[in-house]
Amino acid sequence: MTSFLWATNGPAFDFAPFDGEPRVRYVIASPSRSGSNMLQRALWRTRLAGAPEEYFTDDYVRDFDARWNVVNGSLDLSRYLTMLFRHRTSPNGVFGMKVHGEDLENHFLRGLDINALLGTPRIIALSRRDTVRQAVSYAIARQTGVFIVDGDWLPRRTPVAEPHYDFDLILACLHAIEREQAAWERVFALSPRPPHRIAYEDLVAHYDDEVRACLEFLGVRPPAEIPPPNVQRQATAINEEWAARFREERSAR
Repeated sequence: MTSFLWATNGPAFDFAPFDGEPRVRYVIASPSRSGSNMLQRALWRTRLAGAPEEYFTDDYVRDFDARWNVVNGSLDLSRYLTMLFRHRTSPNGVFGMKVHGEDLENHFLRGLDINALLGTPRIIALSRRDTVRQAVSYAIARQTGVFIVDGDWLPRRTPVAEPHYDFDLILACLHAIEREQAAWERVFALSPRPPHRIAYEDLVAHYDDEVRACLEFLGVRPPAEIPPPNVQRQATAINEEWAARFREERSAR
């Protein structure tokens, strides 16, 4: 029995095999720690918007290669997309994936045109207004190794270390987030279809409305009830303390 790096990459989480190509293709475009796990699980759980996962990262390609043999020296891009379309397209013909700005330059996507890859997909641009809190969240995730706390589909991961305040790490995370956002803005500028923009803060404050708006952008009629994402928020009082401390220290410097 195959053991997957992410259980959600297994066949138990596939949709029924979809014949042909999806009528709607979309990308959740975001920098790291912007609430993308919440949004992608919310859309996935409606069963009307595909399964928008990080299909072009190392862990995901390794898992799906174990299922479909899509890597033979290098990634067979055509076969990989064909298999993703077949198994990860929801019955209404919608396929989605999630891409962080940093992943645009990984060895799978570097040099590829996202618009050409998916045939001018619809883009949901997710960002965060408070980038300092975002950087703090990123720093903590990098220290602990815990990037998602899933209450249902994934086992809880044990932190590899306890987080500790590190000004330089938070600053590096802030700069990385800014680079990721800038990378996506360059893609948006070349896209023939403007993105649907959504802020993490609005997603948290107006969850149902924001998820419905995303579905409508995709041309999907929202269900009567929006299911919860079953992803736990990871922020604690530490995040607020570190954000305030970082702002003070950065101002002083």
